[in-house]
Amino acid sequence: MPRFDRTGPNGRGPMTGRGLGSCARSFRNGFRRALTKEEEKAQLKAEREEINKRLKELED
Repeated sequence: MPRFDRTGPNGRGPMTGRGLGSCARSFRNGFRRALTKEEEKAQLKAEREEINKRLKELED
């Protein structure tokens, strides 16, 4: 998790990496923590940016 901002690798959101970081431990043990509104908003914005980027690539 670069910069410890919970955005995952390349800012793509949580659970997009190989599960080697400290955040993945809670997921491996079956304890799934609910996202805060701010975290969910950041995750959705990151997903939107990736989708828009991919759509642009496909249009060109």
